[in-house]
Amino acid sequence: MLLTNYAPFDILQNEVISLSELHERVRMVREHSKLSLSKFGDRLGVSKSVIANLEYNKVQPPEPMIRAIAFEFAVNYEWLKTGKGSMAVTAEESDVAALTNIMTGDDEFAKSLFRAFARLGPNEWRMLRNFMEEVILDTDTTE
Repeated sequence: MLLTNYAPFDILQNEVISLSELHERVRMVREHSKLSLSKFGDRLGVSKSVIANLEYNKVQPPEPMIRAIAFEFAVNYEWLKTGKGSMAVTAEESDVAALTNIMTGDDEFAKSLFRAFARLGPNEWRMLRNFMEEVILDTDTTE
């Protein structure tokens, strides 16, 4: 699955959109993103025909696909799945979704890295912050 930091729904933050069918909500996400079936599928790592079948209600998307659409296009998972709530997600919800995607993915290094971050205490965070500030400063002066 191809995932990026793309959030086209900031303007819909407080708008409640309720469509009764999942396939209608998938189509709405794609159309709001101004993407063709093919480009939408590319962003999710699937073919144009998979997206067409979803939108025409020929197949129900598996749970991982629903989660991927919600994450990739920064839409509220609950809204996408059930139609309840707001279409847009908050920045915090987006961050949680990103971390969930990492922790349920296949990249063992990324999972180990975030587990290690989760175990850091205040002193370790301060040391890491100081180190990163030096790295950034060194990078800025060498460019």
